[in-house]
Amino acid sequence: MNNGLSQNEIDALLAGVDETDIYTKTKEDVSSQTFVKEKTYEKNEMFNIREMLQEGLSIGFSSLQDTIEESISLSDIKVNLKDSDKILSKIKEKFIFIKQNVKGALNGNIKTIIEEKKALQIVEKILEQESPIISELTLNALAENFSMIFQRFYEWLEKTYGVTVEAENVNIDVKENPLDIDFESKQSIHIETSLRIGEKNLPIDIILPVTVGKEMINISLKGKKGEFELPTEQKETKTGKQITSRPVQFSRLEETKNKTPFGNIELLLDVSMQVTVELGRTKMRIREILGLGEGSIIELQKLAGEAVDILVNGKLIAKGEVVVIDEYFGVRITEIISPTDLIKMMAREEV
Repeated sequence: MNNGLSQNEIDALLAGVDETDIYTKTKEDVSSQTFVKEKTYEKNEMFNIREMLQEGLSIGFSSLQDTIEESISLSDIKVNLKDSDKILSKIKEKFIFIKQNVKGALNGNIKTIIEEKKALQIVEKILEQESPIISELTLNALAENFSMIFQRFYEWLEKTYGVTVEAENVNIDVKENPLDIDFESKQSIHIETSLRIGEKNLPIDIILPVTVGKEMINISLKGKKGEFELPTEQKETKTGKQITSRPVQFSRLEETKNKTPFGNIELLLDVSMQVTVELGRTKMRIREILGLGEGSIIELQKLAGEAVDILVNGKLIAKGEVVVIDEYFGVRITEIISPTDLIKMMAREEV
C-alpha cells in the first residue's frame, strides 16, 4: 500500500479538509473531457491544521513553566508535507532524537529533533546548571520534560475535542547520522518551530507520519467540545520569623483511602527498603559539639512548622508533617517530590 499523498491530499492536509471530501478526476472523466467539479470551501469553514498545532503545542510547551522560571513561548509554527529524505538533509549537526509511540485517536511515532547544543541550553534552564554536558542525567531531564509537554498536548486534545490518546514512554537518544532515523513512509509531516526561553530562541523539529496528519484533520473536523484550562499551582511565600523553643503540638492521624495502581511493581513488593523521616539538618564546629550538654538546644536549618523530609534508602521522595498515632510518632505525606525536582537535586549533588 502506497503511503504517499496526491497533490489533492497535500492541499487537504494543509487546509484542514478530510480526504473523503476531495473530488478528483477519474480516467473516464478525462477521456470524455468531463471533469468532476472539486468541492469548494469558504475560508471561514476551513480549519487550518497549523492553528490546531499552534494552540495545542503552545499549551504543551507551557508545562516547562512548572520547572523554568523564565518566560516561555512558542513561535509561529510551519507545517509542511515533505519527502522524508529532504527532512534528513536539513540536519547538519549532532542532535537529540526523542520518539514517542501513541495510539488511540492518533496512531504512530511522534519524533522530535533538537540540535545537541540547543538541547543543552534547555537542560541548562531546567536543571539550573551552567554549561551542562550530555549525560544520563541531562537526557533523563529532557525525556521527563518532553513527556510532560506531549502529555499536556494529549490532555488538551481530550478536553477540547473529546478524543483520547494513549502514549508510551518517551525514548531519547543522541545521534550523529540522520540516516539512523526510521520513517514509516516516503513522506512525513514536518513541523518547524522555535522555543523561546527568556531571550534564547531554540529551533525544534517535530515529525509526524502522514497517517497521524490525516487523523488530526479528522479530529479537527469534529469541532471543539470544550475549553482547556491550564493547571494552576499556588505557592506559599516564606517569611522570616524569630524561632523560639516550645513544645510541638501534634495533630491526630485520620485515615484516608488511597488507591494506588500496581503493574509489574508487584515483583518488588517484598523488597525491604529503609524509610527515614528527617526533621532537619545543621552544621556545627567541633568546639560547639563538645559544648553540648543536657538541655542544650540545636537550631536546625528549617523553619518551625515546615514539612519534614521523607527519605527512602537515603533519597528524598516526599515531604510530610509529624503526627501521633496512639503513643507513636508517625508522618502524614503532604507532598510527593516530582521527578523533575529529583533530577534538579541530583544535579546539585553532582556539582
